[in-house]
Amino acid sequence: MLQLGCWNINGFSSQKLNDINCSKFDIFGIVESWTHGESSISFKNYTCFHQPGIKKKGKRGRRSGGIILYFKNEFKKSNAIIKIAQSKNYIFIKLDKDKCGLTHDIFLGCVYINPRAKSVCPENDKIFDSLSSLVNKYSELGKVIIMGDCNSRTANLIDYIELDETDYHQNSEGKSNLPTNYTSDLILPKRNNLDPEINEQGRMLIDFCIESKMRILNGRIDGDSLGFHTYYCPRGSSSIDYFLVSEDIFHEFVYLHVFPPNELSDHSLLWTGLKNNSNYIYSQINNNINTKDCDLLPGKYNLESGSREKFVEAVQDSKLLIDQFLLEVNNPEMDINNLSENLSNIILDSANKTFNFRPFKGKRKKKKGKQKWFNGNCKFFKRELNNLGSRLQQHPNNHDLKTSYHQLRREYKKLLKDTKKKFITDIIDKLDSLHEDNPKLFWKTINNLKKNTNREENPIPLSEMSNYLKKLYEENNTDLDISKIEIENINNKHLDYAFICKEVRDGIKKLKKNKQPGIDLIYNEFLLYGKDLLLLPIVNLFNRILSSGKFPDAWNLSCPIRALLYSSVLARRKPLDAVK
Repeated sequence: MLQLGCWNINGFSSQKLNDINCSKFDIFGIVESWTHGESSISFKNYTCFHQPGIKKKGKRGRRSGGIILYFKNEFKKSNAIIKIAQSKNYIFIKLDKDKCGLTHDIFLGCVYINPRAKSVCPENDKIFDSLSSLVNKYSELGKVIIMGDCNSRTANLIDYIELDETDYHQNSEGKSNLPTNYTSDLILPKRNNLDPEINEQGRMLIDFCIESKMRILNGRIDGDSLGFHTYYCPRGSSSIDYFLVSEDIFHEFVYLHVFPPNELSDHSLLWTGLKNNSNYIYSQINNNINTKDCDLLPGKYNLESGSREKFVEAVQDSKLLIDQFLLEVNNPEMDINNLSENLSNIILDSANKTFNFRPFKGKRKKKKGKQKWFNGNCKFFKRELNNLGSRLQQHPNNHDLKTSYHQLRREYKKLLKDTKKKFITDIIDKLDSLHEDNPKLFWKTINNLKKNTNREENPIPLSEMSNYLKKLYEENNTDLDISKIEIENINNKHLDYAFICKEVRDGIKKLKKNKQPGIDLIYNEFLLYGKDLLLLPIVNLFNRILSSGKFPDAWNLSCPIRALLYSSVLARRKPLDAVK
């Protein structure tokens, strides 16, 4: 499913994108960004095309208009999306059907048309003419989607020609009066709209849809079967933001959600889903990377749930298994991998009897990062505002509900401003007093403030890193061949002596506590607690490995951990390997 979104943001802010959780979209458009050419508009994991807003000569204040079209970096890496047209009113991109898993090439446009009437702003008529020309051109090459703020109120006007089948247009001889190349419009579900008004631009939009065979999604499919309003202001509400699609792909759209009004913008965010080969783009990009060994750890032990004494008792209960292992380790027919696994199982069985094991639940829901000044009072007002917004969406003509919503919205925005100002003032006062009295707490306060900064995206793609490492270890690498020759010429006889208990015991004592294990789940604490009983099996296993010249396969495995998801789980050396 290709997730598409569009929003009149009323002034770009990265915090607005985070609050509305725009990261769930594959492609989303922002209109009325009010940005200029040097504005910082980057959004993590996304690439964008930018059309700056317009600054009229001799006019002060902010710019008007402005369009930003974001798409995930995966599309850029595979060249699945290219920009094909741009003006002050629209940006058009092409989605390659083969690289995006689509049935057709898709030409997607993000559009903003100012709200002035044709009599005041004649250029609006030219905008629809330009869009019509582009749609007719792109329709010959694929299918077209247009999303954005058209400032057009269309009520329930029909956006196609009714009764244009040949059966209704026959002459006395039974032949059709229509041209031979005429294609009848498809019969689509009736369009509902809670906005009963029609303006001049609304009629222009309907004429454009009929001429170019584009159809309005709003009020026709699941999620917006009623035709919710998309714009809310104290003077009233209306439906002026749209998704328009080629009629041939109308039934490929599964839903259309219109978000309830909120404090971030006067407009609602629109979200739709287009059928495609699910996750096709991502599998094509990462098809050369083996992710079988990249699964997260199954879980972790809570070492505070047990004690050293209980673990030692559990190891003592495994005395028979340890004695059996000591017999097997001296058997030359036993495989090194089996021996390593048997010893690990003895240690883990003792750990299971002593400590609680908490399995990871897989992918964790990422919590939205809130500002430190966003206190409980702000949270309460936000919840009440969201509840009122949801009710207003269902009953947009309720005057009392509309008045209550906009009054609470003003109070909430004032509360945010005052709370943030007070928070900053308190921090400044606190830092002034701590600078001399408590430098440690001073820097702790500074560091806590820094934690809200967003981490920059890894500039090196995963596929590029994988190819680099493969190339680095190619067999025909002359540098590696030279290194092998140099190593073979070095006399390493002093390393060929057998391990003794003293050096292994000293190695165990040097292990640090509170370190995460490798994928074998053997913590340093397990070896430190049970070193008296596990020392002999470990020494015998090391000597068997030394004499056989074969390293256990399990000790060569590694598991890359995503620190952003599991900050407490970091890849470490295996405890047994560290002892060696």
